[in-house]
Amino acid sequence: IYSFMSRFNCNYKSRHSSFFQMRLYIKNKYRRMAINDLLLRIESPNLENYHKVNYANLILKKVAIQVYGREKVAKKFGEQWLQFLDSKSKKSELSELKIVFKNSSYNLNKITDSEFDLVLERTKKWIHQHAR
Repeated sequence: IYSFMSRFNCNYKSRHSSFFQMRLYIKNKYRRMAINDLLLRIESPNLENYHKVNYANLILKKVAIQVYGREKVAKKFGEQWLQFLDSKSKKSELSELKIVFKNSSYNLNKITDSEFDLVLERTKKWIHQHAR
């Protein structure tokens, strides 16, 4: 009887943790979809870096609206927008890239590959780590 009960408790615990893992997986579906969408779009060889940065900004806006609501997010732009993003995630540091985002807004072709890589890295980091 004891071995049966110990197996039951073990199975109960693993089923219990599996349930929460599955729930977390489902809850975070929007994060995975946003990153996949971003990576698919930027793979196009015809896009300039400023287009890619604009698309990263669009994805950030979509995710933020989905999580925090249109009323809090839609009016924000520029430095205020980047500060809002930084306030919702530890160590995302997107506001440090305000000049890159500004240059992309005006379609200036002055965004280097290394600057874009930094934007991409921090965008993915924000999507993964932002608070709900």
